[in-house]
Amino acid sequence: MTGLADTADATHGRGLLLVRLCADNWGGYPLTDHHSGTSGKLLWFELTPQRDTFDIAA
Repeated sequence: MTGLADTADATHGRGLLLVRLCADNWGGYPLTDHHSGTSGKLLWFELTPQRDTFDIAA
């Protein structure tokens, strides 16, 4: 069983956590090619730029 300390010190496995924390919207779809026997996932996410970011650059 993995404890909270183990999770906090992990060096991998945070990708979807970061997407969930930063994305405005996200989701995924299973991908399967029955002819070749391959499978995988399509993951997508949407980010909305913050208005303040563009005001600073202008």
